[in-house]
Amino acid sequence: MEGFKQGNIILKSIIVVIIIIALICVIIGTMKFAEQKNQEQALINEEKEYGDNSVDYNAENADLEEVAGNITFFSIKNCIQTYLDITNVKSSAYYGKDENENYTQIISDNEIKQKVYNLLSNKYITENKINIENVFNYIDESTEKLLFVPLKISVLRGQKSNKYVAYGFVVDLDYYKKKDMYIIVNQDESNKTFSIELINKNYSNMNEISIQNEDEEIKVNECNKYQNVQISDASLAQEYFNNYKRIMLGEPKLAYEYLNEEYKNKRFGSYEEFEKYVNNNREEIRIAGINKYTVNNKGEGTEYVCLDSKENYCLFREKNLREYEVFLDTYTIESDKFITAYNEGNNQRKVQLNIDKFIKMINNKDYRNAYKVLDDNFKSNYFKTEEDFKRYVQNNFLEYSNVEYEKYTEEGDIYIYQIVLSDKTSKSDKKIRINIIMKLKDGTDFVMSFGGTN
Repeated sequence: MEGFKQGNIILKSIIVVIIIIALICVIIGTMKFAEQKNQEQALINEEKEYGDNSVDYNAENADLEEVAGNITFFSIKNCIQTYLDITNVKSSAYYGKDENENYTQIISDNEIKQKVYNLLSNKYITENKINIENVFNYIDESTEKLLFVPLKISVLRGQKSNKYVAYGFVVDLDYYKKKDMYIIVNQDESNKTFSIELINKNYSNMNEISIQNEDEEIKVNECNKYQNVQISDASLAQEYFNNYKRIMLGEPKLAYEYLNEEYKNKRFGSYEEFEKYVNNNREEIRIAGINKYTVNNKGEGTEYVCLDSKENYCLFREKNLREYEVFLDTYTIESDKFITAYNEGNNQRKVQLNIDKFIKMINNKDYRNAYKVLDDNFKSNYFKTEEDFKRYVQNNFLEYSNVEYEKYTEEGDIYIYQIVLSDKTSKSDKKIRINIIMKLKDGTDFVMSFGGTN
C-alpha cells in the first residue's frame, strides 16, 4: 500500500512537470508569435504613415514613388549589398585556408556562377538569354569587398511583387568611389524573396528611368531571402554617420551639398576649402566611429548628435525621413543652450567656454576659424598667414587635446588663463602648459593670443 502511494505521488509529480513544460512552451510560442506580429505591424504602420502602400496596382500606372520608410529602405540596401557580396569572386565565403594555412578556393567557379544566377530576375535572364555559363558576360564580377552607398530608392507596386529602383554609388573598403549604380530590386513580401535586374546606363535623375509595372514571380533559393529589420535610433544614427563618411570620401561635392547652408558658409566658405579639409583628413574620417549619440526630437524634425572617440561631433538634422542636413561640429553655429550658458556666466566662465571652443577647433583641424579668433597684432607678429599658424600648431600642439584649467587672473579688460593640455588619445603622457590671453567682445565674440608660461 505504501508503495502504491509513493507511485501515485511520483505520477502526480510527473503530470505537474509535464503541465509546467507545456505551459512554458505555450508562453514561448505566444511570445514569438507576438514578436513576429509586432514586426509585421511595424512594417504595415510604416508603410501607411510614409505612403509605401498609397499606390494601388494599376497596369497603366508607371509612376515611381519615392521610398521614405526606413524599414523598406534598409531592406533594399541590404539586398543590393548581398548582390555585391555574392558577385565578389574573391569573397571570404568562397575561400578558406588549407592544411598549410594557404588561402584556397573552397567552392567551384560554376557554383559561384550558380549563386549569381540565382539572384537574377526571370525577366533579366530571358531578355539577355543568360545561363549559368555566360552569367558574367552580363554581370560585373568584382575581386574585392565593395559597399553600396544608397542615395535614393523609389518603388513601383504590383499585385505579387514590388519593383524598387535604387540609385547610389559603390566604394571599396577605403571609401574610394568605384562606380555609380542604378539597379532594380524585385521583392515578394509573401515569401520574403528578392531578385535583381541591372540598369546598364546612367541617368541625370531617376524620373528618366522607364519601367513597366509587372509582377515578378520569385521562387525561394539559397541566395535570395531577405528580412525586414527594425530600425532603432542607435542603428539609424550609425547609418547616417557611416553613410555620410562614405559620401565625404567617395563624393565630396555631394557631401558639401548635405551641409547646412549657414554652417558650410561659416565653417568652410567654399567647396574648395571643404575638399581640402576632406583630403587632409581622409584617414581620420575613414576610421572614425561613433562613441556616443543622443537623439533630440524637435517639432521641426529629429536631431541625431554623434560623438566619435576623439569627441568630435557630427550632427544630422532630419527634416523628413532620409532628408537631413549635416553639421560637423557644435561650435561654428552656437546653439541656444550655449548662448544662454554663455550670457549667464561670469567673465571667467565665458573665457573657459571660449578656450574650449578654440581647442575644439584645433582638435577638429579647423585652422581657418581658429586663426580668425587670434588678435591681429599677435598674428602680425607671429603668424602672418593661416598656413604659418597651421604649421606652428601641428609642430607644437598635441593632435587631440584635453584641457585642464589652472590659474585665472584679470588685468582690466584682459583675462589670462593658465591651462594644461594633455593627450586625449592617451598615446602620449606629454603635457603642454600655456597662457591664454583673451579679450571679450560683443555677444559671444572674442579675440585671443597665447604663449608659454614662466
